[in-house]
Amino acid sequence: MRDKNEIQIVPRWNEIDSTLEVHHSIYWVWFEEARLNFLKKILDITYDDLRQSPFYLQVVQCDCKFLKTVYIESELAVAARLKITDKPFIDFEYHIWDSNKNTLFTKANTRQAIVSKDFEVQLTMPEVLQEAISKSYDQSPFAFFYAD
Repeated sequence: MRDKNEIQIVPRWNEIDSTLEVHHSIYWVWFEEARLNFLKKILDITYDDLRQSPFYLQVVQCDCKFLKTVYIESELAVAARLKITDKPFIDFEYHIWDSNKNTLFTKANTRQAIVSKDFEVQLTMPEVLQEAISKSYDQSPFAFFYAD
């Protein structure tokens, strides 16, 4: 059974390159899916909630380490975890494993700035996000980690 902060992925033909490896650009699509899954399943915030909120979560930084090659039809688990920090950012960490979690293929991070609808960077975490994180941490502590 998978954790609530994981999604299952099987690479499809349109996601690979001529060597039958997953193209590097596809990983970011999977990370976004995992991030949206996290918001919905862990924080109970839907994509529609985000669209109607007074702020955007804008990716401002990302990095990825490709540790092993992923090939077509591999059965994968993509997990997202949220970093607990006192900064006005949302930091996610991602891991891509084989479905049995024996092999780690990829590690990545994204940082989302909290931006108003007028595109002003917010210097404090919106209350709705603070409350969702506090409530969810008690129910799903495996989905969070603390800043170094």
